[in-house]
Amino acid sequence: MIMNSPRFKSIMWGTAAVLVLLALCIKAVSFYSQQVFYYNENTYRLAAENGDQRRYESHHGPAFVAAGSGLERTVTVDGIKAAITALPKNTNTPPKLLDGSYRVVYPGGKSLSLEISNGIPLAYHADGTLESPVRVTFNDGQMPPGTPVWERYPPVTLVIAAFPEFHERPGQPVYFVLGLLALAVGWGLFRYERIQRLSYWISLQWIGTDDPEPSYFHFFMSKVTGIFLMLSSLYLFFKAFDLI
Repeated sequence: MIMNSPRFKSIMWGTAAVLVLLALCIKAVSFYSQQVFYYNENTYRLAAENGDQRRYESHHGPAFVAAGSGLERTVTVDGIKAAITALPKNTNTPPKLLDGSYRVVYPGGKSLSLEISNGIPLAYHADGTLESPVRVTFNDGQMPPGTPVWERYPPVTLVIAAFPEFHERPGQPVYFVLGLLALAVGWGLFRYERIQRLSYWISLQWIGTDDPEPSYFHFFMSKVTGIFLMLSSLYLFFKAFDLI
């Protein structure tokens, strides 16, 4: 086979397209098989595990190290170690934030209780006053100096970090499937005349014509549509992998 022949080039382009789709599928399997939690707009994933100790990291932000099993757990983040106790009635913790009650003890003995009702977390101080969920931050997302540790790392964040059953799968797979379809169809419309001709017959433009045959303008617009679909697939992949 001559290397500069149209058939050889077509095979090479087709092989490259298949490899790209395969790489995307492998990436998706790896991405969606993980479970994550979120803090301060950062996504945390399991980075290392040793016995009952688990380390979670993100691209930005401090690492969370959770340890323990059963009702008693600890979480260390940014040099701060907090003790977490799940009350007995919450032994069988459901896979999502449903009804439950926890006690979180910060360094220095500061204790807050966390109650989760219908998926809504509410934290209380020892005297029964409600801890406000409102946080004051700078434009870069950082909190002012002197912010109490329980406001920087609220009880619900530490509970979620401590109990893996509260973690969730990231991204939106439906966008990935749509991205694959847009990429495959877009590539076909841009690269292959057979697909361009097929789009002509599917569009029903040939109805009422004496000699149905795609025009030069149809082939040109097929390529333009293909480019648009491939660019759209990039947006869908970014959405699928939580990049935007």
